[in-house]
This record gives sequence, C-alpha cells and structure tokens, in this order.
Amino acid sequence: METLVPLVFLVPLASALLTLMAPQGLQRDSVRISIAGAVATFLCASGLLGLALAGHTASEIRFGSTWGVLLFDPLSSLMAFVVSGISLIVHVYSRRYMAEERGYATFFVLLDLMTAALLLMVAAGDLITLLIAWHLIGVLLYFLLGHDSASHTAHRYATWTLLTYRFGDLPLLLAAALLYHAFGTWSLHGIFAQLAGTPDV
Repeated sequence: METLVPLVFLVPLASALLTLMAPQGLQRDSVRISIAGAVATFLCASGLLGLALAGHTASEIRFGSTWGVLLFDPLSSLMAFVVSGISLIVHVYSRRYMAEERGYATFFVLLDLMTAALLLMVAAGDLITLLIAWHLIGVLLYFLLGHDSASHTAHRYATWTLLTYRFGDLPLLLAAALLYHAFGTWSLHGIFAQLAGTPDV
C-alpha cells in the first residue's frame, strides 16, 4: 500500500506534465498519454481499495508535522476508486466529444490536474490539506469550464463557478477555524478520536 499511495497522485500529475510538454504538432496524439494515465490511476486506486477490503491497515503519508497529511483508509480508498473511475470515463468520452474544440490537449491537462486535486481532497488527513484541495478544485473548474476563451457563454459560466466556490470558502474556513479552536488540532483523525472519546461535546 505504501507504494500505491504516492502513485495515485503522481500518475495524473505526470500525465498532465507529459501531455503539456508534447510537441505542438503531436498534441492531439498526446491525449492518449492522458487516457493511459487515467487508466493507470484507476488501477492504482483499485489496488488500494482491494488492499483496504482485504484488511490492510490504513496508510498515512506526512509531508509536514501539522498539515500535509494523506490518509488512505477504507473510506478514502473507496472515494479514490470512485473519483478515478469517473475520471477515466470522462477521459474516454472527451476524446471524441472535445475533438473539434480549441485547446483540445489543454483540456486533458486540466482534467488530469482536476483528478489529482479531487484525489487530494478525498485523502486529506487534516483540515489545511482539505482547504487547499478545495481551493484548487475551484480554480481548476474555472479553467476547465472556460478553456475555450472565445466562447462568452463558457467564460460566464466559469466566472460564476469561481465566484460560487469563493463564497463556499467562507463557511468552510470558518468551520475549520472553529474545529481547531475546539479540539486544538488540524488532524481529522485527532478530531474524530476526540469526538469518539467525548460524544457529548
């Protein structure tokens, strides 16, 4: 499991980078890299879910002492499986659906980055990482919806989506601050443990 956890995030990021770096004349063919990355991400997530269902202990990766925690337990493994599965379906469907659109390859780069951000959110083990992932999703949605800069309709919907997410940030930030004030930790595991120990709180 320790090997699969970083791969779930690194594969879509590497796929986005390789698709972005493809020569201008080969960008349409480079979309195959993005789809292959989506397949690999789904297989990694499937492996994590299989290990979780088999009874393996939860795996935790820490990039910092108080935040930057990624937790893969049965629930987050299931959510990673769902996210990567939907991402794969969208990748395959978009290959033809978006073929005549401008920014064809860029759309798949953004789609890979969105997949990585969603996976980060479902695996967040602390409130700060959760907030960062939420913010990234809002920004990437803006670029995904408005990737066709010539379309005024797309730009309008993208702008409204960005504004909606920014308004959504406020109660989420407030909730995170209140939880930290009440429990003295950013860790979701620590918060849940304290709630389980003091159910009357």
